[in-house]
Amino acid sequence: TTVLKSGWYEVSGDLKIGEGGIDIVGSVHLILCDGADMFLDSYGLDRPGIRVEEGASLSIYGQDKDSGKLTVRAGNDAAAIGGAFRKTCGIVDIHGGEITAVQFNRCMQGKGAAGIGGGAGNYDEKGGGGGDIRIHGGTVTVTYSQDGWASGAGIGGGSYADGGTVVIDGGTVTVQGGTLGAGIGGGRSGSGGNVTINGGTVEARGGRGTNGYGGAAGIGSGGETGMNPPPSSGGVTTINGGFVKAIGDTKAFGIGAGASSSGRMEMGVITINGGTVVTTEWDDKDPSIGGDTTNSRLTIDGGSVKAWTVADLAKNSKPASVHRVTVKCTDLEGLVSVKGLEGYGTKDIYALRDDKKEASFVYLWLPDGTHRFTLSDGMTTLRYCVVVKGRDVQIEPLPPVREIGFFVNGKDIGETPSGDGWRYQDKVLTLEGAQTYVLSGAATNNEVQVKVVRQGATVVLSNAVVFAEGREALDVT
Repeated sequence: TTVLKSGWYEVSGDLKIGEGGIDIVGSVHLILCDGADMFLDSYGLDRPGIRVEEGASLSIYGQDKDSGKLTVRAGNDAAAIGGAFRKTCGIVDIHGGEITAVQFNRCMQGKGAAGIGGGAGNYDEKGGGGGDIRIHGGTVTVTYSQDGWASGAGIGGGSYADGGTVVIDGGTVTVQGGTLGAGIGGGRSGSGGNVTINGGTVEARGGRGTNGYGGAAGIGSGGETGMNPPPSSGGVTTINGGFVKAIGDTKAFGIGAGASSSGRMEMGVITINGGTVVTTEWDDKDPSIGGDTTNSRLTIDGGSVKAWTVADLAKNSKPASVHRVTVKCTDLEGLVSVKGLEGYGTKDIYALRDDKKEASFVYLWLPDGTHRFTLSDGMTTLRYCVVVKGRDVQIEPLPPVREIGFFVNGKDIGETPSGDGWRYQDKVLTLEGAQTYVLSGAATNNEVQVKVVRQGATVVLSNAVVFAEGREALDVT
């Protein structure tokens, strides 16, 4: 066994460490130089490839090209990177490089460890928790060996253990859970822990079940095929940005609860504030975000979320029920800016191409009412008026947007024709609230007539030019 104590280490060239792997003691920083190829194999051993248990931390960095590689194969009942049997993972902090972790368990006993995270447990002995795992960049891939039964999460808890804390700020993360293990979250019968995604590209697939049931969530809790399993929860999942694809397997949800032959599998607390989220239930027919709603809630305050839920499950933070609005935007590609939806999170929204329908779509979740907004990819801007009445959604494309060059509180009134306390229609800018409005830009009699309709409003001209004959351009009533 190689022991790395607190300090900084560089890996260059080809390096293979077989029996014994590496033990991390203290706080270790590992730099994968460009072109490096490091391989650790604990196959057949009862230990992790890289042991990082409670009290230890491992930080991994790439160089300029981020081409250094680290491949780690787990031993029996142990994580590839993390804890041994029943041991909780410490801190794993990935900043760069190409990291591949392979789960393995040589015994067909339904137990196994995470790819990155906690060690295995069994029904009577709880496995190791997921610890604290943070990914800021690089390429991280977690899979499992086909010649063993690995039932831990891809990233998170070992079998019969919870997911710990997982934060993804960037990078490309592709994760496959072991049999009954979540992609990100809990191992077999384990709850999801606390997962936060702020950016990056994430694909998380739950592990398969057995005998047609018991699969795991893409992000959330593991599955269970045994009788009378303990109650579990999808945990707390927060998505603020990034591109996230979550796929449940064998009757499990994409985000939320795994599946169980018996017992209660709670959805958990799911909050989506931004990003593009695509979730799929195992056969793509049933709701893809969900679970038992005891002690659970689903809040969608932003983002493009391609998912189905049971009726009235999704709410915003007010809270008011929100409903899926599928906006066809065939002329748009890639990253899309959304303007006009006050308070709605618009970070990292992408137009999703559906080749079967030969069109692109954005999936917004909006409350009852009338909503006017624009979608733009920087080349083309599209305008819409949407009326939501429960699941009855009417979408009307509006004429193409035209920038006018006159702004209210920093927003061009042609590109964004309405905002908090104001609206622009038929060349009339109406200020409706008793608040402060900052007007800037150039307006003419032919373009903008400003109308204040409520006492107490304050109008501030900031580098504004208003051409008028008499009082026609500024009508205060």
